Amino acid sequence: MNAILVLDTKLGEKLNHQFAECLSVGIIRFFESVTNSAFKPLQIDFMFDQPSDTSEYSRIYGCDVFFSKNRTAIHFSSDVLGHKSIHAEPELLTLHEQVAEQHVARLEQEDMVFEVDA
Repeated sequence: MNAILVLDTKLGEKLNHQFAECLSVGIIRFFESVTNSAFKPLQIDFMFDQPSDTSEYSRIYGCDVFFSKNRTAIHFSSDVLGHKSIHAEPELLTLHEQVAEQHVARLEQEDMVFEVDA
């Protein structure tokens, strides 16, 4: 089974293609490092138009790269999600989960207040 990481920004189609390329390479390299190279992209989707020469894309990403898609995304095997990282910090994960839950609750509250005010 495959998973997809969507690189979503408020810029949407206005996202600079160099930034999208740089960000996707950075994410891939980071995930490779924390999974001891178990993370491998299977496919990359970019929103910008296909350049005349795509050979460097294939070389850099090591997978199929598609252009003029409706989102910028990295496709990868979901098996890597179960990978045990030597960098794991269970206490830090618990703290991050608590902060995330508080943040989501605050956002939900703000959305509800916005709906009442509107």
